[in-house]
Amino acid sequence: MPRPRPQGLILGHARGLMPRPCPARADVPATPQALVPRPRQRAGRRARRPAAAVRGTLGTVTRKRSAGLLLYRGAGPAVEVLLAHMGGPFWATKDEGAWTVPKGEYDEDEAPEAAARREFQEELGVAPPGGEPVPLGSVTQTGGKLVVAWALEGELEPAEITPGTFAMEWPKGSGRMREFPEIDRVAWFGLDEARRKMVVKQRIFLDRLEELLQGAKGVNGCGGREGGEGRGGRGGPGGRGPRR
Repeated sequence: MPRPRPQGLILGHARGLMPRPCPARADVPATPQALVPRPRQRAGRRARRPAAAVRGTLGTVTRKRSAGLLLYRGAGPAVEVLLAHMGGPFWATKDEGAWTVPKGEYDEDEAPEAAARREFQEELGVAPPGGEPVPLGSVTQTGGKLVVAWALEGELEPAEITPGTFAMEWPKGSGRMREFPEIDRVAWFGLDEARRKMVVKQRIFLDRLEELLQGAKGVNGCGGREGGEGRGGRGGPGGRGPRR
C-alpha cells in the first residue's frame, strides 16, 4: 500500500508558498561548486586594469593648449581691447562671459607666439598688425586647457573680419552637419566693460595688460615723453615698459 504524501506540502506547492524542487540535470554535476553563481562582465566591456598598467600603456596624456593675441589701442582711461564673440549655437544668445581673446589650439612642435599670430589670422580672416607682442602669461581654463596670450598694440576694423568656420551636428541627434563661424563678431571694449564680457578665466589677462601699461607710463614718466610714448607710439608695451 503506497505511503500517503503530507497534505501541507501539497497545499504549499499549490498555493505558491513553497518552491518546487528542481528536477535533476544530467549535464550539471551534483556538487556544491555547480550551485555557486559566477561573476560576469557586461558585453563589450573590459576588466579594469591597474592604474600603473594603464599609464605604462597610454603614456602621458597631452594637455590641450591655445595661443592668442589681445589687441589693444589707446592710452590711460581710453584703453580698449579687441574681443571676439564665440560662434556656434551654444553661444548665440549669450553675451556676458561669451567673449574671448582671438585664439586657437597649437601643437607642441609650434612656437606659441607664432601660433598666436597664425590663429589670429585664421579666426578673423585678417593678418594681425605689425609690432612686437608682449607676453601676458598663461591661465588654465575651467576645462583644463592652458591658454597663453600676448598683448599687441594696433588697429583693426571689426567690419573687415572674415571668420573661419567649423562643422558640427545640429540639432544634436538629427544626423545633419552644419557649419558655424568660429567667432561671429568682434568688438572694441573699454577695460571695465571687457571684464564683464570676457570668459571668466581669461579676465586676468586684462589685469596684466593694465599693470603693464601703468608700468610703461611710470618708466617713461621719469625721463621719457609724457604719456609713455615709446616705440609703439601710444604708451603701451611697444615702449620700454616691463614685461610680466
